[in-house]
Amino acid sequence: MKILGINTVDKRGGAAKVATRLMHELEELGHVTRMRVGEKEEESDKVQRLEYGFFDRGINKIFRLHGLRYSTYRNITSDIFFKTADIIHLHNIHGGYFNVNALPVLAAKKPVVWTLHDPWIVEEHGDVPEYEGIFTHESRRYYSLKQSSIIAANVVFVTPSDWLRSKVVKYYPMKRIEIIRNGIDTDIFVPTDKKGARARLNLPQDKKIVLFVANGGTDNKSKGGEIFQGVKDFLGEKDIAYIDLGEGSHYVSTESDMALYYAASDLLLFPSFAENLPLVVLEAMACGTPVVAFSTGGVPEIIDHTINGYIAKKRDAKDLVFGVSLFLKNDELAHNASEKAREKIMKNFSLKEMVKNYIMLYQELV
Repeated sequence: MKILGINTVDKRGGAAKVATRLMHELEELGHVTRMRVGEKEEESDKVQRLEYGFFDRGINKIFRLHGLRYSTYRNITSDIFFKTADIIHLHNIHGGYFNVNALPVLAAKKPVVWTLHDPWIVEEHGDVPEYEGIFTHESRRYYSLKQSSIIAANVVFVTPSDWLRSKVVKYYPMKRIEIIRNGIDTDIFVPTDKKGARARLNLPQDKKIVLFVANGGTDNKSKGGEIFQGVKDFLGEKDIAYIDLGEGSHYVSTESDMALYYAASDLLLFPSFAENLPLVVLEAMACGTPVVAFSTGGVPEIIDHTINGYIAKKRDAKDLVFGVSLFLKNDELAHNASEKAREKIMKNFSLKEMVKNYIMLYQELV
């Protein structure tokens, strides 16, 4: 099959990682893929930027038109690969690079699968207050136009979590919505000898290690940067070492190095306020690292409370601290949770399983 993927960017963020990993795995299985993006960062001839004129870009930005100035339909349909593609796979189309008016006409040309990585298509209703401030505010007129285009488009939605599906189905009950869990490469994200991992990373052997991962580090409020700092201040640093990873703090560029940090840590602290089905949690658990997180979005669908991690009450910092202390002080609980974490990912969230499910959906639609 030939699959054309479309996303805001090709590298940064969970949606880009899912889209790129899917593309690579499909290629390995003999399928042909290409990707079109709003912003291109990787040097790859399989990824191209959706190009618009300088004047159109200026007008779109100045008047905050959310891409309505752009000829997205003509841009995509004039693409040679589009003409022979079997499936169009949309990921994130927000960010002002994609004209939503193109949705119905694109879907009339080719089967369209649209993976929803966040609640952008319903966030105007206020059902997901944790995402307020993350999305650029849209006028009621634009939201109405967006909703009309989505309703008119013959697309099949995919949500990685039951949580997101429950939000979407309320406003688009006429749409088919499949659940396909995000998957990660369990051959890269694997449990590693903790002492060996710490030695390679030059980390202390005589302390418990708490890991925090977020772009921007502790400055990232939506990812709970302030909460992480608060936990650090409360528990102190006498017997605990804290690692802050992410773009803008200590950036790790490769997945293998990231897996080493997970394996070297005693737990991942994930105090994010707004999540769908976060890859960071999946990756840490695949490495046998328990996760302590708030009950938000699809996170409780990954973490089994006190079995392979800890689910704290939403925005309850005291409960979060309790969960961290519980796992750091109880070695037997932590050891069992480590094994259960890996088991959960292998059973439900592997990259191979995700790709298999997408191929089955593609084949049905084609």
